[in-house]
Amino acid sequence: TAQCPTWQHLTALEYHFASTCIPTSEAWIHHQLPPFVLRMGVACMFVAELAAPFMLLVPVLMVRRVGVVVQAALQIGIVVTGNYNWFNIQTMVLLIPAWEDDNFDDPDSDALLLHRILCWPVRAWDRFWSTYVGRFVAFLASCLFLAWSFTLIFEIKLVDGRELHLSEVCPGGSLTSCAPGMFLQKALTTDFLTVTSTFQTKDVNRLSAAVLSPQAMTAFFSMLGIVCLRYVLSPLVFVRTSTITACFAAIASSCWRVLKCFLIFPFFVMCLLQCESIHRATRSALPLSSAVKPMEHALGSWEATHSYGLFRRMTGVGQVSSRGTKGFGNLPPSVVAVPAVVVEGSDDGNTWHEIDFRYTPGRPNRQPRRTAPHQPRIDWQMWFAALGNYQHNPWFVHLMYKILDGAGPHVETLLDIDTYRWKGREGPRYVRSWLYDYDFTRLDTAWARSIPGVKIINASSPAEHNKWWTRKQVGPYIETVSRDSLEPVIKQQGWPAGATERTKAAQRSVSCKKARKAAGGPLCRAVVAIRRSVDPWQQWSGFSFRSNMSRAVWPGASDLFFLDSNFILLTGPLLAVYAVKLLGIFACRRCCARAQSFHADNDKLKTE
Repeated sequence: TAQCPTWQHLTALEYHFASTCIPTSEAWIHHQLPPFVLRMGVACMFVAELAAPFMLLVPVLMVRRVGVVVQAALQIGIVVTGNYNWFNIQTMVLLIPAWEDDNFDDPDSDALLLHRILCWPVRAWDRFWSTYVGRFVAFLASCLFLAWSFTLIFEIKLVDGRELHLSEVCPGGSLTSCAPGMFLQKALTTDFLTVTSTFQTKDVNRLSAAVLSPQAMTAFFSMLGIVCLRYVLSPLVFVRTSTITACFAAIASSCWRVLKCFLIFPFFVMCLLQCESIHRATRSALPLSSAVKPMEHALGSWEATHSYGLFRRMTGVGQVSSRGTKGFGNLPPSVVAVPAVVVEGSDDGNTWHEIDFRYTPGRPNRQPRRTAPHQPRIDWQMWFAALGNYQHNPWFVHLMYKILDGAGPHVETLLDIDTYRWKGREGPRYVRSWLYDYDFTRLDTAWARSIPGVKIINASSPAEHNKWWTRKQVGPYIETVSRDSLEPVIKQQGWPAGATERTKAAQRSVSCKKARKAAGGPLCRAVVAIRRSVDPWQQWSGFSFRSNMSRAVWPGASDLFFLDSNFILLTGPLLAVYAVKLLGIFACRRCCARAQSFHADNDKLKTE
């Protein structure tokens, strides 16, 4: 629906790894993969996003678990190749209910008759799918469903458009003459095969109209109502005894579930209202849309729901110099041009020094860094600032003023403190910023040579190990400015100008006077204490190290790695808690084993 040619032609991954908000070293490795592999990856992503989610709703455990594995594999791939804070981990946590069994208990002999009657078909269904035959059938059906979904949407053909015949796979035209390794090598290293989408824009619009039609919405919400009804009535139906206490507990549980359904249902409708960007008739098709509208308006400032459109249109797509140029798969070459803003500082207006941020691309020889699950807001916003101009990003002007004013550790912690020339003293006298187009360097491959303007490096040469990026200057983002020229703009915006005003603003930001009037006073003081305790850590960016582990898998992989300080501070306590848990489990098992051995010896002595 976004009319983006990179998604339509399945070439999005040929740009994506370099154009992520905060690229990683692993993204550089994946950027070197053959175009056929990357286009197959886009096709598999569409299957995982469009077909596999329906498997999570099937009342068969094995089918749901296959759907969970598909979704988890997609999220792990995103985690490996990009810094997207914690949202991939959150998505995988939300998959846990689909992985878990329903755990229907067998009815006891003293259970109510209604309980035994209603439990029997559910248990019979669950018992069949838990057998070896049932699990095998469910697994096979899941794989066939995914394969059918792939063939329904995509097709693999020869580049010249002909169907793939046996003679193309096997030189002699018979199965006995097949050489799978030769065919696989040919498919990966040449433009022998291509994968294309059979769905056109009109097909997507027709599918969206069908899925979001009033009939489909009525059927969906009817099913949702049945599920909610079953959820609400299950405590009453499955009461095992007829005691007053049990009945009262069942009624209380049902009332609580009714309240949750009434709270969740409006939010669910609000989420579906965002589909108006796909199909305009969505609001008229949804039940209670008019009743939910005031709630949607009231929660608008909180952004409780919004349409998710990151990379809906792929960024970093460069211009091909000549229209007739063809790349792999008989498509235009994938020229990558990721916009990025570079800030420079100077003391005399003649000699300029680049001011690096912690995680933005920066200098061409600086390795991309991993930061997730930490979310560095300034580096993240720099990616969005490069897509527009400083007029739409006034915070960038404020940041340049703070750099000029020498705002101290509060600003220096946002920068790469290891390379910042003005650390611990007054800032530069002048600053300016440039807009660059970035691209990863490439290994010497046939598909890299088909792309005009790329920088090809020799992976076996130690002198080229640190050449991660290539960049081209596009033009000025903000012309040369000084502190005096920016100060009127800062005051006009109502921002604190000068060290005195900044100190007062900083004191107000950590003040808990307003919070003391409410119950949040102790919580506010605890947060302020934690922030002050971690301030010394803000000066530490992390450390780099070398390892040939990845080189053992692929000779062209990176051997330089960077561990971010915030990543260590976030994951360190979590790993420590998990380690304590494992030690506790080990100690309990050892104690239980000794107790069992003691009781066995005691029983043996008594017998003797």
